[in-house]
Amino acid sequence: MVEEDSDRLVIDPGVFSKSFIDYQNIKAVVVTHVHQDHFDPVHLNKIISANPNVEVYSTEQVAKEFNSSKVKIVTGGDNVAAGPFNLEFFGGQHELFQDTQNVGILVNGSLYYPGDSYSKLTTSSQLSILATPASAPWLRVTEAADFIKACKAQKVFPSHNALLSEIGESIQYGILSGAAKEAGSDWQVLKTGETLEL
Repeated sequence: MVEEDSDRLVIDPGVFSKSFIDYQNIKAVVVTHVHQDHFDPVHLNKIISANPNVEVYSTEQVAKEFNSSKVKIVTGGDNVAAGPFNLEFFGGQHELFQDTQNVGILVNGSLYYPGDSYSKLTTSSQLSILATPASAPWLRVTEAADFIKACKAQKVFPSHNALLSEIGESIQYGILSGAAKEAGSDWQVLKTGETLEL
C-alpha cells in the first residue's frame, strides 16, 4: 500500500494478503502477474465495488483471467498517471517461468517493486526504496543479493517473504542485508502495519 495524502495505491492484493481489509480511497491497483499470491479476484472485486473509478493495471494474462473492463494492460516501458501516482513499468516476464508475464512497478520515481523478477530499472536516477523478493520457489538468494547490489537503492526492505520461518529469515536476511550494506543501502525489515516514508 502506498499513500499520498488521502489517495492510496495497492500493489499485488493476493490471497495471502490477510491484513488487507480497508478498501477505501483506492485510486489505483497494480497486479504484477497472474499468480494467486499476487492476484486475488475477491480483493479486486471488493476494491472496485468500493472505488468505482479505480484504475487497475496489469498484464494481458491477468486481464484475461479477471475478465473485467477495469483492467488496463501494461508492459515494460509503459508510463501512466493515476491521481497523485506516476507509475512506470519494467520488465515483462516472471523469473524462471518464461510463460508467465510479469511487470515491475516504479512509483513516483521512488519505490521500486519488481514483482517476481529481477528486472532492472532503466533510469539513471538513484532509487530511493527497493522492495526486493526475499523468498520463493523460483528465487536463489545469491541472485536476489546481486539484484540488490545492482539497484543501489537508498533503502531496501524484503518482500515476498511469507515462506520464511524464523530460521529461514535469519539466513536469507543475513545474506540480503549483507548485499544491501555492500551496495550502500539501508536494510530495513518491515513487519505488518509498519511504514516507510517515500
